[in-house]
Amino acid sequence: MSSEQPVKRSLEEDPETETGGEAKKANTADDLAVKVLVSNGDAGAVIGKGGATINSIKAESAANVKMSQSGDFFPGTGDRVVLISGTSDALYNALSLVVAKIAPKEDAEPSFTLKLPVPNAAAGGIIGKGGSNIKSISETSGAKVQLSQKDDMHPELNERVCSMTGESVQVLAAARQILQVICDSDARYTNLSTNYGHAQQQQQPMMQHAGGVRAMPGFGMVPMGYGAAMQQFGRQQMMPQQMGGMTQAAPEGGSTTMTMQVPDSLVGAIVGKGGATIQLMQQQAGCKIGVSQRDGSGNPRTVTISGDPTAVANAQLMVSTKISEASLQGGQ
Repeated sequence: MSSEQPVKRSLEEDPETETGGEAKKANTADDLAVKVLVSNGDAGAVIGKGGATINSIKAESAANVKMSQSGDFFPGTGDRVVLISGTSDALYNALSLVVAKIAPKEDAEPSFTLKLPVPNAAAGGIIGKGGSNIKSISETSGAKVQLSQKDDMHPELNERVCSMTGESVQVLAAARQILQVICDSDARYTNLSTNYGHAQQQQQPMMQHAGGVRAMPGFGMVPMGYGAAMQQFGRQQMMPQQMGGMTQAAPEGGSTTMTMQVPDSLVGAIVGKGGATIQLMQQQAGCKIGVSQRDGSGNPRTVTISGDPTAVANAQLMVSTKISEASLQGGQ
């Protein structure tokens, strides 16, 4: 084994942050990159009117910053992708500016979750032997740090989602350490773009029962708990045009409508306190979600989702996930 030690490119001191010369060129071979997931609602805050905010972030950080198009979400989520590339310091500076735009305001709950899709090649460095590194990052930053399972990774992307939950200063402290690991490992994204449309289309036809998740054409990923909840409420018999208690209308003019039959006792998980959950899902997915009124019979209620086909598929994923979580937590 060689005794040479890898060169550590510090986020604190990086000669490439100096202006002028070759260092100013975007997307050079030496550039690093990081991706950030933001909701549809937060995307507007990052872009700004006429692109003013995102241009300001670029100028202030000296990084190249791009946002995925509306409706182009990271597979399995309703989140758009911000791609930041440049030198190590430029990455962190741009990330800090993005976080400032999406973090809760002073009068709101200070804790939030920052999600970074990271190259799978960096996963070992993030986790460490026996989980030592990720535990250290959590303890030193004060943020809760989690990395999605390798089995959940999209086969074409080789990216896993690193989630950091806490207040802004804690989340940024954790993110700095994650960026340092990526920098040290020389891990690179196989998809260095914000275009995930192809990956989303490839993901939908999959059918994976053993992993606890299934996907149906046109509907995206569906937690298995949803089907179990429906069966326990006697919804085993479905009309021929239905799959998993869902129907979908033929697209007209680029939009589509689908309905889901949901047990009455689980509707609260979709709506949330004062309608907060359903409003957030609508904002994140970029489509309309409605729930039929309770008729007192205790029969399942109808959830209607309307909008762009991709947005509808992502909204359906969010709704199904809420149903599955509520079903499992309630022991139903």
